[in-house]
Amino acid sequence: MSTGKMARAEREKSGFDTPSLRAKIRRDVFYHPPPAKIFRRATFARLSAYGTQSTTFTTSNLVTQNVRAPNGFANSMGRLVQQQASPYLYGMKFFLPGLLFAALWASASAATKFGVLSVDPLILAQIRFFIAGPLMLLVAHGIQRNALPNRLEFTRLTIFALLNTTIYLGAFVLALKQVSAGIGSLSTATNPLFITLISALWLRRPIRWYEGLGIALGMAGVLLATYPLLEGSYATLSGLLILLGGMVSVSAATVYYARFTWQLPNLVINGWQVLIGGILLLPFTLLFADFDHSHYDARFWGSVFWLIIPVSVIGLQLWFYLVRQDAVQASLWLFLCPIFGFAYSSILLDEPLTIYTFLGTVLVLAGLYLGQRDKFQKGKKVA
Repeated sequence: MSTGKMARAEREKSGFDTPSLRAKIRRDVFYHPPPAKIFRRATFARLSAYGTQSTTFTTSNLVTQNVRAPNGFANSMGRLVQQQASPYLYGMKFFLPGLLFAALWASASAATKFGVLSVDPLILAQIRFFIAGPLMLLVAHGIQRNALPNRLEFTRLTIFALLNTTIYLGAFVLALKQVSAGIGSLSTATNPLFITLISALWLRRPIRWYEGLGIALGMAGVLLATYPLLEGSYATLSGLLILLGGMVSVSAATVYYARFTWQLPNLVINGWQVLIGGILLLPFTLLFADFDHSHYDARFWGSVFWLIIPVSVIGLQLWFYLVRQDAVQASLWLFLCPIFGFAYSSILLDEPLTIYTFLGTVLVLAGLYLGQRDKFQKGKKVA
């Protein structure tokens, strides 16, 4: 007996290579996409994560996953085996992380709202940046031994940090002093619509009719949900304008980030842009923050802890996990964030929920779907 036949006999004895199993593998290969198509799907999964969600610290580290053919093929084949073996378990492995991600991600507005009740918004942002940035860099350079960015990369990181951290997150915490946490969560969900608009202007391409309609519906939804809050002193016009400026800034940051091929790991980019953003914010904090009436109590430190660990660390890792499974399905979990956000604002902060809130949320979700329609349709075609 040849060596190959002896090896097959041993595998058949162990149960790992039986005629029925070989037949099942042939059926799976016949009915499922060939390797080239699977690789295209894996590539699309990582690229389509662009613009779906702004992370707490960086909007664009969602798309810096390196795509390698062997790993993408192996992961895709692994998912096929899981789906065939136990559809229920596979569904739960995607459902539970997705639900937890939406719940954690939406809690950022409420946590920020609690923090600004104790200290000046600029102080909350400053301390958060100066804790989170060095911690990430300690892990990235001290433990993982990643190389430092070069001069060109530092220049790009500085511009990105200015738009994404200093202006956006600085504006976000300032706005939440004047608007409800629910509106903050709802406005964050409109980020993909702003990205669509800014990228179209940047690339000088015409906006498709459904993209324009999606942007209009999203803005109308935010205004509709905000209308009764303006009368009840739960939101101010200046707060909404500050929030709008922050959303434009973070969307510009995402478009700027996408112009380059970054060679740095996610953690290095994230750590440096948070630290640089904090340094750029420091002069404004020293000049304009109200230090006299700030109280560094348990509520403040609880807010800082929650924003750094559950939201940024755990939430971001859950997002990466979901994107590796299926980026198109992962982006659908973002539609739950405004719903969770309004639930937190009502239960934890006693902010009102009205018919305008629900109608505005529906308009925003409809706008998000229209604005990302191409991505969903491409996902279905590739699948």
